[in-house]
Amino acid sequence: MSNNQKSLYRTYRPSTFNDVAGHTNVVEILKKQLMENKISHALLFTGQRGTGKTSIARIFAKSVNCENLLDGITCEECNSCINSNSNQSPDITEIDAASNNGVDEIRNIKNNVSTLPILGKYKIYIIDEVHMLTKAAFNALLKTLEEPPVHALFILATTEYSKLPATIISRCQTFNFKKIDKDSLKKRIDFITQKEGYSINEQVLNEIYFLSEGSLRDALNILEQLMLVSEKEITIEALKNIFYIATKEEKIQVIKNVLNGESDEVISYFEKADSQGMDFDVFSLSLIEIIKEIIEFSLTKNGEHLKNISKTEAGLFDGVKIDDLFLLADNLSEAYAKTKGTSINFNYLLINLLKSIGNYKLELKDFTSIKNNVDIIEPVIGSVSESQTIVEPIDQNVINEEPILSEVIEEENPEDIENVEVDQTIVQLEQETIEPEVKLFEKEQTSVFAIDDSFQVPLDSISEEEFETDETTIEETTVEPEFKMTESELIEILTQESVKARSLESYSVSINEIMNVLVAPEKTKRELIEKAINDIFKTDAGYLIDPLSAKEMFPLFNVKVPAVSKNMILIVTNSIGSAKLINSKLTLKVFKEELFKQLGGEYIVYAFDNNKWDDTKKEYMTLKANNSLPTQIVVDTQNYYKKVLDAKLVSSENSKFLNKVADMFDFDINIGD
Repeated sequence: MSNNQKSLYRTYRPSTFNDVAGHTNVVEILKKQLMENKISHALLFTGQRGTGKTSIARIFAKSVNCENLLDGITCEECNSCINSNSNQSPDITEIDAASNNGVDEIRNIKNNVSTLPILGKYKIYIIDEVHMLTKAAFNALLKTLEEPPVHALFILATTEYSKLPATIISRCQTFNFKKIDKDSLKKRIDFITQKEGYSINEQVLNEIYFLSEGSLRDALNILEQLMLVSEKEITIEALKNIFYIATKEEKIQVIKNVLNGESDEVISYFEKADSQGMDFDVFSLSLIEIIKEIIEFSLTKNGEHLKNISKTEAGLFDGVKIDDLFLLADNLSEAYAKTKGTSINFNYLLINLLKSIGNYKLELKDFTSIKNNVDIIEPVIGSVSESQTIVEPIDQNVINEEPILSEVIEEENPEDIENVEVDQTIVQLEQETIEPEVKLFEKEQTSVFAIDDSFQVPLDSISEEEFETDETTIEETTVEPEFKMTESELIEILTQESVKARSLESYSVSINEIMNVLVAPEKTKRELIEKAINDIFKTDAGYLIDPLSAKEMFPLFNVKVPAVSKNMILIVTNSIGSAKLINSKLTLKVFKEELFKQLGGEYIVYAFDNNKWDDTKKEYMTLKANNSLPTQIVVDTQNYYKKVLDAKLVSSENSKFLNKVADMFDFDINIGD
């Protein structure tokens, strides 16, 4: 390693925009401002730690005063650039708001901001962790931030955007720094590793990315530790010894064990890994990444996009049903989203994998498990070779226990049900003999008459008397089979209807309406409402207990209930189509009455998607920080639904009118969002 005792992230801090890893959109906008000399007087950089906010702030501060700027890139040779690189520029002031958060520090800025810059055209103030400023300091900054002298430039950086007052945000041009993309981070790590005289392979780079969660600073700290225990080559073994991560082979084996239904092996591996301190957040992410590549390869047979596994490794799963892979990915994603950063991530991840095994055991009758050096899953086609051992069919009387339902965490990201792969519809008939329905026009038929694929009766076995009944008096009697439905069938209905509903002109819920519920929430009532909705979709042995109610209320399947207040309920859905579907259904009397019966009272239901929920939470936090939350307004339930219904009727009449106009003038009118 270099003799320089500074940390790697300080040694290799980018000096120009060309050195920046990722953030292409941010860099391009800033360079465009420099080239066209349209520089905003106040910039706000927000995003997670270690993604380059302060580094890019310093590069931009140096760039605005560069004497020989070319295409937005600094020359690195003029006096301004040289002084900036040595942190001695008299025109750049950098303040750490975490330790200088009082009103006095801001007053000093106000007093000095009017003086002219010494070397360049601009006087730049970089305020890092600006959310740490006190309320008085923010108030002191407001006027200066809104109307600074023409030679003054403010760059604010924060990891806590929600803690900033709206008055500050509105005065700045905001840039959102997301986590650094995988390719950019790996390329930068590889470059620094080579500069330090080490070599590193692709597998280690992938694991460093998962460990760092897109933070280049964290990634360089990991790399620095690896260099201390490595000679000239950084290996996966070194990484595993320090951070105890799973090797690629171990991850592939865990996936195969789950798909083969080998619960003993999965439990044994997890218990051992937990005792050695494995980071299960990283493990979950890397498992999902591998499954994603297996799915891609299964669908396309194209190895071009394989980065974590080889074609040979992806080919080991050729016999696996694609639905099983989707289900496994869903269960892993759910475990990661609900437990990230918590102490129960190991337990919940293991439970979700075992839940997956429970589902596969009903489906894996057509698979074999080959025991050589590794277990390979292949479909049973025709005869079975001697090296294969057929998995015994699972007794159909064996019933899986109902999955454990965890408490919904309000901040989690719900599963996207529109992407769920669904099984084909299964209709269970009663076991006793059912007389088939026979109609007169079928008298001459000689083919097999089928109620469905599972029940067939030859027409020849039916007596002649059944066909000699007078047509005017014939009584057609049909014995209806018992109606049953699985969760998968319900999801299929919801998915199809949600897609159709995207084009509906349903009532759109406003942020003000949502805020009206949030300002006076009732926790106990929320829990009761959430339980009442969940109870509609309870299952037993894989089938819905009350399939008729579940089918009627299907738009409410898998929704979140973040808040309830008085007679108002908030419903968050995975997609705008699902939200529109609920709001549209609420204009129907039958749906409303059934819902109110399930909830035990009449409620105003506001349904909206995740994006609107995220926007509302930000608005709520801003208002709360400024003590500006509104007072709740009680809304009458009957009047509310009358208003919604009236709006729907008006919209319908408008649509009819527009269609008539279109017919008259022979052109198309698209009515939608």
